[in-house]
Amino acid sequence: MKLTKFSVSAEEHKKRQEAHRRIGAELKASYQAMMKEDWEDIEGIRLFSKYPHNLILQSDPIFETIPFGPVGTVMSSGCVAFVSAYIIEHYIDRRLEMRAWANTVVEKGYRSWRFENFPKVSFTSKEVDLGEVKKKLGMLEPKILKCESTEELFQLTGKPEGIGGSMFLIDNVIAQLSKGNISGDMTSILGKTRISSVQDVISNLFNGYMVPMRVNNSIYHADQARTGGHYVILVGLYNGEAHVLDSLIGFKRLPFRRLIEAALADESLIACWDLSWI
Repeated sequence: MKLTKFSVSAEEHKKRQEAHRRIGAELKASYQAMMKEDWEDIEGIRLFSKYPHNLILQSDPIFETIPFGPVGTVMSSGCVAFVSAYIIEHYIDRRLEMRAWANTVVEKGYRSWRFENFPKVSFTSKEVDLGEVKKKLGMLEPKILKCESTEELFQLTGKPEGIGGSMFLIDNVIAQLSKGNISGDMTSILGKTRISSVQDVISNLFNGYMVPMRVNNSIYHADQARTGGHYVILVGLYNGEAHVLDSLIGFKRLPFRRLIEAALADESLIACWDLSWI
């Protein structure tokens, strides 16, 4: 598939963020409104979605040395590329060449990074481009304008550090696989690609659709030492236990309630996706 570029106008970016936050807030509100009886009902549910079985994992040693943008590797930082690949593979019924797909994800701008001394300014370029850095940071630190190498640059900016893969990759993949069922601006697109209630998460499973989501690692793994976030796919619910397809470890089981809490923990990053449009 021909992946849409990540970059949009400032106005559309604002609309995209507003829609993302609104739907995330709706999902969180639906969780907060759930009663004891709702969770008791979930304990009796036994269902699985359709999902791909011929998978390559992010933990495959080959990905340990393949860069994922200017900082990090496909193994350490590429979970959003794997989740999007699993969706594509499931609906086009063939395996992607993951090295090529990860490279496409980076080239199209879905890998965000920044410099450690300028944490509020993000970049999505595949490599450190002196011209781009001077344009973005030159006004903040005029000495950067005189840099002639990345070595000189890093003395002022600090080293590049990863922010993560963009969640909007999954929205655009769903839209492109929808065969015209999803179109319009980002507000319209996110209104269809995102799930806004816990009940809809369960309904999608019931109708055979796996549910990609972003989770907070410390809650997902029940380990406060595990920081940051991760993209996974919910594929089943059995007696209150979630069955999750995790690109790093294969399959993981955990309480469904804890999975939802992990998805809601980072308010500005809440995202569960609806594949029923494909």
